[in-house]
Amino acid sequence: MIAADKVTFSYKKRPVLNEASFEIPEGQITAIVGENGSGKSTLLKLLARQLKPQSGQLLLDGKDYQAFSPKDFAQKVALMEQESQLYGDLTVEEAVAAGRLPYYSIFNNQLDQTVEQVLDKLGLTDLRERPMA
Repeated sequence: MIAADKVTFSYKKRPVLNEASFEIPEGQITAIVGENGSGKSTLLKLLARQLKPQSGQLLLDGKDYQAFSPKDFAQKVALMEQESQLYGDLTVEEAVAAGRLPYYSIFNNQLDQTVEQVLDKLGLTDLRERPMA
């Protein structure tokens, strides 16, 4: 579960989020809806640890966001933006494999069967060699 407790964030003197509190249960599909400039992208950046709240607390499974190592956090939370230059030169299979990077180590750098399972589950097996762009 992801939870926010009175999270506040401003860009310079422009407040974007003011004591936002919510819970997103594990496995729950959640939509963030609002007008342009209402803080949706800022909230997602906070949830992905690209920004830090100026006050309040973000929790993941009841534990403060900052208590997770980068690797442990990446194994639990990922953000795939709608438009990203990062995946432009990758194939579909390579992009899926990139999501497995937090699970690799120098002792185990082989693509595991999880990539194959994800491609199959999403119906992307036939598109595996297609460029993401």
